[in-house]
Amino acid sequence: MPQPEDAKINHRLREERNRRHWSQKELAEQLGTSVLTVKRWEHRKAQPGPYLRIKLTTLFNKSEQELGLLNSVQALEQLCTTEDVPSTNGRAFSSFPVTRAEEHREPLYWCVSYQRNPFFTGREAILQQVDQLLQYSDATTTRRYVALRGLGGVGKTQIALEYAYRSIQKFSIIFWVDAETNERLRASFNTIARMLGVVQQQEQEFSQVIARVQRWLITHQEWLVIFDNVEDLTLLKTVLPTLGSGGVLITTRRQDIGTMAQTIDIHPMNSEEGRLFLLRRAQLITLDALQSESQPRLEQPEELAAQTIVKMTDGLPLALDQAGAYIEATRCGIFPFLNILQSSQLSIFGQRDGDTDHPLSVITTFEISFEHIQMNNALAADLLIMCAFLSPDAIPEALLTEYAGLFSQSALQDTNNVLLQFNAAIKDILRYSLIQRQPQTRTLTIHRLVQAAIKQCISRDRQRIWMKQITHALNQAFPGQGETMEQWPWCEQLVPHIAYILSIGGVETNSLEFTSLLHKTALFLPSRTLPGCTDL
Repeated sequence: MPQPEDAKINHRLREERNRRHWSQKELAEQLGTSVLTVKRWEHRKAQPGPYLRIKLTTLFNKSEQELGLLNSVQALEQLCTTEDVPSTNGRAFSSFPVTRAEEHREPLYWCVSYQRNPFFTGREAILQQVDQLLQYSDATTTRRYVALRGLGGVGKTQIALEYAYRSIQKFSIIFWVDAETNERLRASFNTIARMLGVVQQQEQEFSQVIARVQRWLITHQEWLVIFDNVEDLTLLKTVLPTLGSGGVLITTRRQDIGTMAQTIDIHPMNSEEGRLFLLRRAQLITLDALQSESQPRLEQPEELAAQTIVKMTDGLPLALDQAGAYIEATRCGIFPFLNILQSSQLSIFGQRDGDTDHPLSVITTFEISFEHIQMNNALAADLLIMCAFLSPDAIPEALLTEYAGLFSQSALQDTNNVLLQFNAAIKDILRYSLIQRQPQTRTLTIHRLVQAAIKQCISRDRQRIWMKQITHALNQAFPGQGETMEQWPWCEQLVPHIAYILSIGGVETNSLEFTSLLHKTALFLPSRTLPGCTDL
């Protein structure tokens, strides 16, 4: 029975806005979202995500119920119904081999809380690896648990989502669990339990809900459970199915998965994947362009602009998605967008529509992670700030451990346990995948947009102080006149970071410290030809 027209309007949200004499535009500006998003909320065509729910309730000083917002369970139940099982006629289902009997099969139970992303591009090798690790074999007793881990915005959720839609013929039961918080995990499990009919409506004990869902899975086959955005591994262990003929796919920023699952590290897109994704998202090429034998190309200036955008974002899918969405919405074209990006990177990547599957912007995603680290580990926060003012690639761990005392007062105070303190701080940073560690070379790597977000969290005055301290540390670390050939490898490691400090500006170039550093570097360079030192 169709809803009456009146029920399609969120009167409570609209009334609270009108009571404050705010237009939809004024509310959108206060929330950092778009007017279109606010209109969709008020007409119940979309529900705000968790981040914007918090902003709404704080701004209005009202509960979600008082604002007429659907709770987590209701929102999931809207999406997870047996009537919403997707067709198997979608794009790219043939990527995984299926038998003739499976060709037209649809899942018996389907509870996936996102629509398929029509702009999904590439990642074929990762999807094939996930599929191989999740395949069932009578000859092995290995648990089929796979974890996709990596930086926020790198595309873990989208890969898991694409795998779910491609695997409809392989699994007769597919469940999606939002595992970012305890509340959302409970909402997901309660929805699944009610769908399966294993709990009574009045049953309140969550442990009973978990036990009944787990028992149901043990007695069934060909199921896939996806745990998305796992933050608390202890909580995850309490709900993971321990037996049964199914597979578990996990997405997480955590690096310390241990033996819980076989891990696949997710990295940003390569230049060609990034280029195609950007052009498809901006709708400058057709969605089926990837199916053609020849790669679609634009005019050379636009191609060069697209490649430059991918390079500036380091191929981070969330950033490319935001870039493509901006180009599509404004119809500005890719070359003019590049000009805007070069002058206003933080402004472009600091905004995001709230009705997307990933409502947080690139910068906000990284800022929240950095703020969590600041609250829990001052040393880890300081190490991240150091990395934000050094060249993002191949940061020597020795520079951070041996000279960290010159950077900040909180850094590695106990000289007897320097490595223990350093490793403990790195462990906390890796929980959010904000850096990558290369143990073979003893170096760290940080994404350029993570650097930008960290700098955004620091005042101009503090940035100048950090730049001065880092210049001092580099000057102390760089050997003086008459360095030996044995010291050349160390000098080679430092030169790109000296060049980076010079390129970003803000250094007191007339200071004795900086003059000394440049003088020593200039004496060293004629003896070596090094990459990354064109600014010197």
